[in-house]
Amino acid sequence: MTGPTDKLEMNDGIYTGTFLKFPNKVAVRVTIKDKLITDINIISHFNGKGKKAEKPTINDIIQKQSTKVDAVTGATNSSNAIMSAVQVAAVWEA
Repeated sequence: MTGPTDKLEMNDGIYTGTFLKFPNKVAVRVTIKDKLITDINIISHFNGKGKKAEKPTINDIIQKQSTKVDAVTGATNSSNAIMSAVQVAAVWEA
């Protein structure tokens, strides 16, 4: 898997990605329309106190169209796991 990227280039469709790094496991569904990320759904997110990372991280990824966004303070591991799961969806699609 490649690391986070500033620019994702994906074909339209719905893709899934997962990422596991203790103590986090994240599965996401990423929707691409007109070559833009239009929606990211958390399918599952096993975490300690990282639930608060979900909405801000997803919003930043969609806004910036990038998996390289700032982590949520106090939920860095979960933020990074969400970014990585979205990146996995992008890599598998490519």
